This record gives sequence, structure tokens and C-alpha cells, in this order.
Amino acid sequence: MRKCTIRLTDSAERYAARHQVEEELAKIELGPESLTGDLVSLETRDRPHDFIITSRRWVVSNESTRLELTLDHPVRRGRP
Repeated sequence: MRKCTIRLTDSAERYAARHQVEEELAKIELGPESLTGDLVSLETRDRPHDFIITSRRWVVSNESTRLELTLDHPVRRGRP
């Protein structure tokens, strides 16, 4: 499984800093089967921290191709 690059929205970055989970988020290994709308729950010593995948983006260069997943917090869902 190829690991995807994780990017955080501004609000997710602020949340991660406030709860000191930046290092744990940097270690997340999600694969290309991850889809927009999937919930990502980071379980830490004190409690789970929920994020949602808001976008997938293929980043292509001469040297590589990688999938970037954007995580957001708080989790916002549209109407069912």
C-alpha cells in the first residue's frame, strides 16, 4: 500500500496544535483507498480526535506522483 501525503486545513492545524497531536497526525499512514468523506479518528492517550477527509489531490511532477489527502476539523457533514 502506498502511503498518502496528509495536509491539514487551517482549522485542523489549530485543533491539532491546541490538543498537541501534531506528531501523531504526521505519523498517520492512509492509503489510496481512502475517500472524500471518510472519517479519520486518531486515538490518543486522553481521547479520540476526529477528522474528515475533505479532498483528494494527485500531485504529479517529473520525479514522482503522490496522492494528497486533506483532513479537516471539526467534522462537518452535509444533509443525508
